Amino acid sequence: MVPRTEAGRRAVRRRARAVARTRPAIALVPLLGLPRAVRSADGGVGRAPAQRTPRWLRLTATAVVALSLTVVVVRLCDSGSAPTHVRSIHVERGDTLWSIATDAQPGTDPRPVIEDIRRINRLTGDDIRAGQVLEVPVAAAA
Repeated sequence: MVPRTEAGRRAVRRRARAVARTRPAIALVPLLGLPRAVRSADGGVGRAPAQRTPRWLRLTATAVVALSLTVVVVRLCDSGSAPTHVRSIHVERGDTLWSIATDAQPGTDPRPVIEDIRRINRLTGDDIRAGQVLEVPVAAAA
């Protein structure tokens, strides 16, 4: 209901200001550097001066966030990198991705090598044809 007189409207505005001054402060207000409502010794309500976050805390938080983002970006970029040693082979009749992976890196599990072959050559399945040229990751020379 809207007051009809000017005095009634002023009273509504005064009540709104009083309520705004007496609202309790939330826990994060001091960290954000915002003013908060406090009770004075005589029982009145006033505003406390804004508390600033200490510089060391802001710098530490910034450094942690920057370091975390750097780690995420490096991991994302590194996860899809191509092997450094690859060679081209011609697929012969009877060859499979398993046999090619076993020949390329003997003594290791061929499944990750097969995935690398698929990724490097952009293969979507296990189908290869005789005469096809594939780039194959090879074991690094010791």
